[in-house]
Amino acid sequence: MTIYRITELPNIDDPLLLQFGVRIQDMRGILVDYMQHLLSQLENHPVTLPIRVALAIANRVAEGSVSVELLCMKNRYRDAAILLLSVYELQLDLQYIALDLSRAEIWIDHTSQNRKPWSVAVQLREIYASPNEFEAERYLYRTYSMVKHSNPVGEYLAFPLAATRHTLVLDTNIPNNPMVRAHLFGLGVHLTRTVEAASRIGASEGLDVGDFAKRLDEQFKDLSRLMEQYIISLIQQKANS
Repeated sequence: MTIYRITELPNIDDPLLLQFGVRIQDMRGILVDYMQHLLSQLENHPVTLPIRVALAIANRVAEGSVSVELLCMKNRYRDAAILLLSVYELQLDLQYIALDLSRAEIWIDHTSQNRKPWSVAVQLREIYASPNEFEAERYLYRTYSMVKHSNPVGEYLAFPLAATRHTLVLDTNIPNNPMVRAHLFGLGVHLTRTVEAASRIGASEGLDVGDFAKRLDEQFKDLSRLMEQYIISLIQQKANS
């Protein structure tokens, strides 16, 4: 009888980067606690359509977050980017619905298999009124879309061996790739926005939403401080080189 053994891919091991992963786990835990908090109230509260939609989207965000975290822990940053884009679109839907709860009906009654209820461009223009914010969000969406759709314009972000007319660019996928940190930070943004939007919806529907959004915002501030430390270290390394 042949005995097989699973050999795990190596994990990231940079201490500061691992702190990012721990923060994200804590933030996801707050999202899960928030959903459980809402569900505990539904026995004695009408399960309205906006509540159902908010719970469905938030739960998918939590599930997608686990997958992004696992891929990041294995340094698989391109595949993590694809799922991160899905999480981005989910929290965007939730933010859009939170601005007008009647959109929950459009979302749940949607029947087209080849497109979403709303275009991302329409959503971004309404959610981000500031031109700078809008351009930044659109840039992020387009960048991650290039990875998802294997767009050759994405070069090494989309391909480990990027082909141009005259060159082949090989990404050696170094351990603790810097893109892992960027993805985890972005995931923290999406988790924060998810709870904020879901809390607005829950409060509008008469539910007790607790202080989960505040707790998650505090965790995100810690995540931002870690990112600031990393950026400062890069500047110092550059100055000393």
